Amino acid sequence: MSFNQKMSVCLATYNGARFLKAQIDSVLSQMRENDELVVSDDGSTDDTLNLLQSYGERLRLVNSTRVGGVVKNFEVVLNAAKNDLIVLCDQDDVWLDGRLDLLRSKLQDVSFLMVNATVTDSALVPTGQDIYDFVNFRPGFFRNFISNGYVGCCLAFRREVLNIALPFPSNILWHDWYIALVAELMFSVARIDMPLALFRRHDMNASNTGERSRRPFFRKIAVRLWMLLAIAIALTRWNRNKLRGAF
Repeated sequence: MSFNQKMSVCLATYNGARFLKAQIDSVLSQMRENDELVVSDDGSTDDTLNLLQSYGERLRLVNSTRVGGVVKNFEVVLNAAKNDLIVLCDQDDVWLDGRLDLLRSKLQDVSFLMVNATVTDSALVPTGQDIYDFVNFRPGFFRNFISNGYVGCCLAFRREVLNIALPFPSNILWHDWYIALVAELMFSVARIDMPLALFRRHDMNASNTGERSRRPFFRKIAVRLWMLLAIAIALTRWNRNKLRGAF
């Protein structure tokens, strides 16, 4: 494997014009010539599309119509990614200098990474927490099956993980939880402790990351049973690829 492997940064947007420019600029400033920033927009009604289009060929907009939520939106953009190294990107964070080069280097040795970030308020003022504290992150399949600590905007992985994860099984609630469990069960996983982004929390965040789930107990059980089915589907793909010598 080469340190010059190309990266696909996969950004899913929806009504994110308020903070989007700062994030896109922080990504583009780190990309190499053959890297790509791929964007799927879920039918935004604010100025998001105009902002995306203002970047011209510096990013690749693959969808601008309603696909039905965060999971579907990320599935669209991940399906469009062309390169071997995949980095998930949210619309309201800011990446710190050196993030992409460090991820590119670390992904030569492992298939999947969880990356730390500094938690901030809407004005990017640090709250005193990092993302590992914020979500009580601990690696391991069973730990994260019971209580997910993975955060989508902190994930990067090699294409072999994506090949098993896609297409997403129907009705999964969180793409990051599903992809992380696939990686924990079937691939090599590592963490980066250095914060490499500013994780912005504000009143319009798409997810409730860091908050205790309010779902009824039996609903939580049903969600995990459904996730087990999704993982079983992924395991079938993994075994099929092994038999074909794809790994």
